[in-house]
Amino acid sequence: EEIATPPVVYSDCASTFINARAMVIGDSTAEGLEAYQVLDASSVVWTRGRCVQYMQEDMPEVINYNPNVLFLAYGANDLLSWNGNVDGYINAYSNVLTYISSVLPNTKICVNSILPVSDDAANNNVAYTYEKEFNARLKELCSSLGVTYIDNRELLKQNNGGKMFESDGVHPKPFYYKLWASNMIEKS
Repeated sequence: EEIATPPVVYSDCASTFINARAMVIGDSTAEGLEAYQVLDASSVVWTRGRCVQYMQEDMPEVINYNPNVLFLAYGANDLLSWNGNVDGYINAYSNVLTYISSVLPNTKICVNSILPVSDDAANNNVAYTYEKEFNARLKELCSSLGVTYIDNRELLKQNNGGKMFESDGVHPKPFYYKLWASNMIEKS
């Protein structure tokens, strides 16, 4: 008698992303998905310090992969770069979304929220204090274009009262990355 092989169940985020042909493009926070081995390197394209208006420089690898779903993950660098100029930021983001739609017309685009930073980081640079305003406008932009907006800010609070950020006060601690990848899967 032949024993039936149970179906393969992919419970880890890396397999889910690969099987869905999903990819994340972003800055050093996106790097954490690879660095903490939450996602395979083939599913993440990142550049430290990258702002959304320059993301096209990272697109050749994304275009070559031709993902079914593309998650954009930019934030803290944009807050510093735009320093309160939310209109300029939204215009740049709109241009990026138009560009991605033109080069990857069959790819679903999902935009991740900008993460808050620690109080110390915000006290050291006023640009970080615009996070809520930037996110509100980014959410409006996504809604107007029919693009999925994924709010990940609450995930930072799931660290049982422990420290949420690395010593720089900007990058999340390792606990965040699996929660983030799972949230992207769920919300896409």
